[in-house]
Amino acid sequence: MPANMKLIADSGSTKTEWCLLNGEEPATYHTQGVSPYFRDLEQITAIFRDELLPQLPAGTAVHAVHFYGTGCASPVNADKVLKALQAVFSQAACEVQHDLMGAARGLCGRAPV
Repeated sequence: MPANMKLIADSGSTKTEWCLLNGEEPATYHTQGVSPYFRDLEQITAIFRDELLPQLPAGTAVHAVHFYGTGCASPVNADKVLKALQAVFSQAACEVQHDLMGAARGLCGRAPV
């Protein structure tokens, strides 16, 4: 597996699309949605652990997770999702942002407009 694997999530209330970037062809995966308004820390952690991890190729070592999700403009909600990510991807650098930031980065990257 490549050394710099990134996992990017676009999450709404009903579904989450995950993209694994590994230097080859990007791979996509799906789990149920993660809305920190309606799910607690344990439920969010379970989605990542029980739905996402089994879909990833064996031996996958994720180095960075970028999660863009509904409700994550609230610092309390973003922190809840971040704690769940860190519990499952303890060796990865994790970032949680609002889904609108994900749309902006998808369009503009990290360049100022």
